[in-house]
Amino acid sequence: MYKNLENVIYENHMTINSAANAIGMNERSLRYKIDKETFDIAEAFKIHNTLFPKYDLCYLFESNSNETKSA
Repeated sequence: MYKNLENVIYENHMTINSAANAIGMNERSLRYKIDKETFDIAEAFKIHNTLFPKYDLCYLFESNSNETKSA
């Protein structure tokens, strides 16, 4: 999951739906891509350039899939 991206969306007083609309994607697709880390490079640059240019691209798309989950 791209947790940093999700957090930045909420920290900037946006919803997943409003972020999706701003980049021309539907909400379900954006949620899936955040969760499954399936953005292609063009989509990543579009999110960065359109919504969050002040954030580092690598920070936004840092993978959190290696985190261990505790019970």
